Amino acid sequence: MKNINIFIAGAKDLVEARRVFKVLANNLNAEYDSKHQDISLTMYSYEDFVGENNQMSYDDFIVADSDIVIFIIEGRIGAKTENEFKLASNNFSKHGRPKIYVFMKQYSEITPDIAYVNGLMSNMLADYYYDYRNYDHLESVAKDVLRDAVNDIVNKRAGGRDKRFGRAKMMSWLKMQRYAIMFLLLAFVSVLTLVLNTRHTISSDEPIVVVVGGGSVANYVEDSLKIDLNEQRDILYVHMPSMSAPSLLGEDIFESSSRYYTFLFSADKIDSPDPFYATTEPGKASVDGCVIGAYLGDDPLCVSVENLPIAREYIGEEDFSRGRISVDALIRILRDDERFSLYSTSSTSGTRRRYEQMLRDNNHVLAHYPAYSEDKSVVHRDNDRSKPMVLLASEFYSSKSLEDLEQLYLYDVVDGHEQTVSKSMYVYFVGYGKLHPHSPDKMRGEQSLYVYVPQLVVDFLNKLNIPTDMITKENYYKIKNDNDSFVFMYDKSN
Repeated sequence: MKNINIFIAGAKDLVEARRVFKVLANNLNAEYDSKHQDISLTMYSYEDFVGENNQMSYDDFIVADSDIVIFIIEGRIGAKTENEFKLASNNFSKHGRPKIYVFMKQYSEITPDIAYVNGLMSNMLADYYYDYRNYDHLESVAKDVLRDAVNDIVNKRAGGRDKRFGRAKMMSWLKMQRYAIMFLLLAFVSVLTLVLNTRHTISSDEPIVVVVGGGSVANYVEDSLKIDLNEQRDILYVHMPSMSAPSLLGEDIFESSSRYYTFLFSADKIDSPDPFYATTEPGKASVDGCVIGAYLGDDPLCVSVENLPIAREYIGEEDFSRGRISVDALIRILRDDERFSLYSTSSTSGTRRRYEQMLRDNNHVLAHYPAYSEDKSVVHRDNDRSKPMVLLASEFYSSKSLEDLEQLYLYDVVDGHEQTVSKSMYVYFVGYGKLHPHSPDKMRGEQSLYVYVPQLVVDFLNKLNIPTDMITKENYYKIKNDNDSFVFMYDKSN
């Protein structure tokens, strides 16, 4: 009998989508059995791999045992799914297996993550993907795709997919990720400029700072610095996942507008130029420009906890009453996580990554927990109200809608001293090289190791209380050498 192993990848909360494929597999198995065909389909997903290193287990399964890998994407692609995607694609490139199929939900507009997925898929060798409107439509589309895929394997045909159902590579305007990113930025800017023009009567050629990035930094700017980004005449703020946003700065160097200056908020400290130049090759900094980073402030980690006896038992009555939780108490909760309803922030958030780093330093690996979102209903595990809800968040990334949760500041004890655990926040912007259209003509002469920082960007840095004394009166910032495609202007976080 020909057994065909199929792995279903995608976000863990896509339970219904996985159910569609498992039902299809059962139906096809019944069909093969009725026709006396020696074919058996076995569906696997993350639920079938248990243990401490389950991610490694199904990574190995994708490479060694999968005949088909199906990716289900609804509006975003998490870091683990992306790694699985690249793993399967690389293995297909080398060995011609597994067959890869991507099913992506249709949306009425291009979001940062959808643009990112489109760009990522443009590099994929098994280059067909399928749109679906809802789960009924998914079942209809997937049935024929899955049957054809099995026939290809059984008959040992080389890649004979039925092109009635697939779409080859990308449309021309999304074929490369850089064009997707630029299209996305221009779309955002066009819509938001219209809003800004209506609100502030701004002229169509007036320069604007386009601020993109994560919500916790924007909340810090609003709550601590008292800057309402939506009320600034020359600023447009666009919330964008951190996995998508950095590349916009690299694109701003090579494909920039004469009007818009890109600014990135991030709860991640980025130490290398790689995330910024993901779709381009960095050029000479003094000619094209470079990305400049600056430290903004700290965001203390806060664990939001439902006030129930079991929570106070793990945390300690004294700490609970003082609005604190120790790292040791948090690890105790995580080790007994079946007794709690645990949620974290998005897997791509700087907050989540800071928790992962902090726990690694304390010899604990953060398991997967559902990502809390304001627009999703949150329920207690197994609907058991005796299990306290716990959200791993931060002061500026905590939910304002969960008012019945206590916000406890996380602290650690180092060398006998208590210290608050925080994540640092950063801003990133572009310094333009001497041959860049943004730079003044007079810069084309002797200033070989300087980049130009527009006055509008300097003004915004000043509003954010970031020192700008390293920028000269001529708006020049000196880099160390011509290969500095990424530099830090200011960082006191170390």
